[in-house]
Amino acid sequence: MASSKAHHSTTACSVMGAVSAALVPPLLCRVHGLARLHSPVLHHVTSLEHTPPNKRMRAVSLVVLHDLLDDSWSVRHESSPQVTKNIFPLLRTEQESEVSQNIVRVLMHLGFRFRYEYLLKGWRFQQRDGVFVSVVAPFQLVDVNNPLSAIPMVPPSACSSSATASSSSSSSSSSSSPAFPSAATSAAPAAPNSATTSSSSSSATS
Repeated sequence: MASSKAHHSTTACSVMGAVSAALVPPLLCRVHGLARLHSPVLHHVTSLEHTPPNKRMRAVSLVVLHDLLDDSWSVRHESSPQVTKNIFPLLRTEQESEVSQNIVRVLMHLGFRFRYEYLLKGWRFQQRDGVFVSVVAPFQLVDVNNPLSAIPMVPPSACSSSATASSSSSSSSSSSSPAFPSAATSAAPAAPNSATTSSSSSSATS
């Protein structure tokens, strides 16, 4: 089994988009001003896919998230994006559950295959009414055992931020407007000038 005890599970509706690099500092400042709490994000992301032998059945994709700050693991299933014509942001539903650290091995035994992995770094802000906003940037892992080896995956001209709405979460607070976590505080290199934005509303079960 991937886990031997009951874990927290969350279903969310997420909207994701992107902003230019020049807007990241003012975006961080404004979102921080509206947030009650915020915490750093440092996730090792692994994408897996299972292709059924019956070609009439759709392939299943899962994302495994390893939080390198508190050493927790979760698995996320994302629906196909609902794209509105001529509008960039993507709308999708997500189901995320906490799991144990052997989840990747369990999924591989079930027929899933490895697709790709990367490091996700940034900040997560808790808004009111269970809304969360994440300002994050992706990094390529040169050495999977060393987060400091990560290098930016996007050109310097781009920036990423994301927002999510959830009914349950806790994070640390700070009095000053944050910047991307530094290598000294989050064991990862400084974030590139790139950002994605997502917003979601979710219900939690345990």
